[in-house]
Amino acid sequence: MRLKAFYSERVRRESSERDLGLAWRSADGMSYRAAWIEDTDEIYTVAHRTEDGRGGEVELLGTVPADDLASALDGWQEVCGTERSYEWLLARVGQAAQAAPQRPPRPRRRRAARSAVARMLLANPLRPPLGA
Repeated sequence: MRLKAFYSERVRRESSERDLGLAWRSADGMSYRAAWIEDTDEIYTVAHRTEDGRGGEVELLGTVPADDLASALDGWQEVCGTERSYEWLLARVGQAAQAAPQRPPRPRRRRAARSAVARMLLANPLRPPLGA
């Protein structure tokens, strides 16, 4: 799936993400970017494009709850960028996803409603006194 299609789901598009490295290297020579989506607990990768046109595809690796993320990927900063690091990532996410209970996506966070005073100030910003 392409990145645009992956982000067509509103919950993914509007969620915060945590970067999990930009240089995961697979045994076949491809490299990947990885990230974790806060509202869905999904870990995904995007294959970097190569000169021959390969890449650009998104792969959903699994879901890992926030509470389990640090232990599941402990040491990833040292592994990312090394040979076969992508396979390491696949194995760790696979193990963590199998151990984690499945749950529905978190409801989207709502922005706090603005107070009447805040709305008034936004509509009529205070201006500095003349001559200031």
